[in-house]
Amino acid sequence: MAIAEACQVWIEQRIEEELESQEESGKSLREIGREISAEIEKYFEAQVNPHTIDERARRMKNSAINVAEEEVDQNEPVEEEI
Repeated sequence: MAIAEACQVWIEQRIEEELESQEESGKSLREIGREISAEIEKYFEAQVNPHTIDERARRMKNSAINVAEEEVDQNEPVEEEI
């Protein structure tokens, strides 16, 4: 796996971890972006704009909300007309 692909997978995993613990930690998406950006620089010796990370986190969070809403809609009983 190329380094760029490994970095991308790592970023997505870190964002998921942070989003799962966001209520407990109280971190904003901006804080998450800055933290992950610093970790990328440390581990991968690459620079990523923190804004890029927090935008990615925002999209991932919104898609998770949309999926959860769809699951709720599918679980509602269907009323049959007589």
